[in-house]
Amino acid sequence: MPLKPLSHENDVEFIVTSVGNAVLLHRGPLQRDYSWVQLDRDNHSLQLITPEGDIQDLGMRMHPPFEKNLDATRELILIHVDDNNVCRDMRFLKFTTMVQ
Repeated sequence: MPLKPLSHENDVEFIVTSVGNAVLLHRGPLQRDYSWVQLDRDNHSLQLITPEGDIQDLGMRMHPPFEKNLDATRELILIHVDDNNVCRDMRFLKFTTMVQ
């Protein structure tokens, strides 16, 4: 079941380095848990998957340079940034790419 994009629920910032290190910073606690994250190349989107199998799109288009860098990504780090700009509750999610 598709959910409202994460960027509509929380302020988010997505970072991926040229070697595939991927980080998603979010303000405020997340409303749900996630089992893994995947790149949907057909829709150029990042999707977070809940334990129940629900899909939540990040809500940001993944442009070709980001997708290229994500080829080497094996995990995504989720970091909650609180109101004092302190990083809290770091989580690691398995990262996969959907086959086109």
